[in-house]
Amino acid sequence: MAVTKKMLKKISETVTKEYDIGAMACNVETDPEHRFVTDEEKQKWNKGSGFGTITGILVPLTGWTKENDYYTNTLNVSQMKERFGPVFMNLDWTGEEEPEYWGIQESYGYIFRFDYGDGSIKLYARGKATTDFSIKFDYIDKGEEG
Repeated sequence: MAVTKKMLKKISETVTKEYDIGAMACNVETDPEHRFVTDEEKQKWNKGSGFGTITGILVPLTGWTKENDYYTNTLNVSQMKERFGPVFMNLDWTGEEEPEYWGIQESYGYIFRFDYGDGSIKLYARGKATTDFSIKFDYIDKGEEG
């Protein structure tokens, strides 16, 4: 069953034109810049897995390098992909003892930025970590690009 909606548009004082505004594809004119997507394009866009989390990434006390007024540490994280985005970093806390937590919180708090690519994460910190700690990343997988 085809549903057709009509709209009247006043062109001038004496002329009114009726337009079909139905949602049927046969009622839509296309050109190279305005067209329907193909099933192949939909599958490509939907290839991403949506939301994800990478947990248990150990940030060791060692491995920090002084650069200008900050420290950096590059970690190998095979699950990290360039196509992820946006990406959010959080402390991955599983312990229960408060004294240990405060040292971890202090070290994590030094981090002010991170960069990521396929298989790696580079952390930037205002101070050198005083203890090992774990981080996690929440992300949206945008699927394959290109």
